[in-house]
Amino acid sequence: IAIVVGETVSSAEVLQTIRKFGGELLVEAEPFDVFRGEKLGLGRKSIAIRLEFSHPERSLESTEVDEWVEKIIQGLKQEHDASLR
Repeated sequence: IAIVVGETVSSAEVLQTIRKFGGELLVEAEPFDVFRGEKLGLGRKSIAIRLEFSHPERSLESTEVDEWVEKIIQGLKQEHDASLR
């Protein structure tokens, strides 16, 4: 996912929130890119994060993963005024 947050929000804070809302199936969250540009707005940046979900005993359905990703996005909006890029 790629989210837009305020310049003062750190990747560590974003990861902490992702882990808080990601549930037990989230096994990895790793930022891999930070972008700044006029199109994002003054004082805003985009952080791209790779999310990995897994279950130890079965394959996950895409709808399950989509639900967890939506919970993460809502948590990021709530805690960091983030928006999906």
